[in-house]
Amino acid sequence: VIFSSGGPLNAGTSLIFAQSAQLTPYEILGSTETGGIAWRQQSPETVVEDTWKPFRKVEVEVELPDCFLKVRSPFFNEVENEGWLLTGDVAEMAPDKTFVLKGRGDRVVKIEEKRLSLPDMEKRLESHQWVDTAKIFLKEDPPYKRRRPPLTTLIVLSESGRINFDQKQIRETIGELKQLLSKSFDPVLLPRYWKFVDQLPEDALGKTTLSDLRDVMTKQKGKK
Repeated sequence: VIFSSGGPLNAGTSLIFAQSAQLTPYEILGSTETGGIAWRQQSPETVVEDTWKPFRKVEVEVELPDCFLKVRSPFFNEVENEGWLLTGDVAEMAPDKTFVLKGRGDRVVKIEEKRLSLPDMEKRLESHQWVDTAKIFLKEDPPYKRRRPPLTTLIVLSESGRINFDQKQIRETIGELKQLLSKSFDPVLLPRYWKFVDQLPEDALGKTTLSDLRDVMTKQKGKK
């Protein structure tokens, strides 16, 4: 049995374990403040949304209007708010009390009055055989130079993606990926800027920060 604790694994990492070890990790969602909140076990067939199941005696709800996940649990002692602790995660509840994470609050943006979970869009792109990793972010902070937020996509291609990229014009590649996104997202939400890189930038701790992503776009203009 394999356990992964803390933040969610992406579908690709979970699939690697399933293929190499014949075991799919049990993922534990939680933090130092909350203790364990919920668990899930991704399946290779599931691409975009995997539901989390709260542990016994753990209560979860969403705080409207921004849909932040809040938790009440015997694993911590919250004396205020009737014992509820608000997290920084945006979630969507199901009738059976399971829930889908939509990303951190700072990774949910609003465009033309429509709410967009950037992790959802990244997962959809990563479901394409050409895409190894996708990062979607706002190229600048408000106030924006243009009316619409500058939604930007940085993509690391898979091996088959690199082969196809060599054979196709860049506009054709972007067009196909946009077509994939248009099946799940409103056209107004599709990224405006696209850039393909060999690898994502990382800091000394191996993390990819927003400032690093923006620096990549600044050094060389992305394709619209």
